[in-house]
Amino acid sequence: MNSKSKGNIGEIKVASEFIKWGCIVSFPFGDNARYDLIIDDGDSLKRVQVKYADSKNANDAWRCVCVSSTNHTTNKNLHGYQNDVDIMAFYIAELDECIMFNISEIKDKTNIYVRNTAPLNNQANVTYIKDHTFDNYLKK
Repeated sequence: MNSKSKGNIGEIKVASEFIKWGCIVSFPFGDNARYDLIIDDGDSLKRVQVKYADSKNANDAWRCVCVSSTNHTTNKNLHGYQNDVDIMAFYIAELDECIMFNISEIKDKTNIYVRNTAPLNNQANVTYIKDHTFDNYLKK
């Protein structure tokens, strides 16, 4: 599957999840916005960037890419979203799961690795999927 198709699937999955939580979802017209959708949670409007995550490493962690690239063959021109979005949302294809982070949690990271299970080496500072599900962020 090409990256455009993956992106479309991720956007629809994430939009559906926001709708389940009672948000109104809007899509910007055209391809020039730095965000993929806008959500209205009843209190405010938030810009959301969506990424499709299907890369799992040998340590059983999924890589969530937090930047865009203008040079897709070498990834030399990476651009973060720090001033352009409020939320980064990821669709983890293998799990059919959507997770989200406030952009303040991303900081200057180019990737975040998320896990379902504890690492075998007792590594600290692990980012768990269960801590970033939509219900953790959108509970009223």
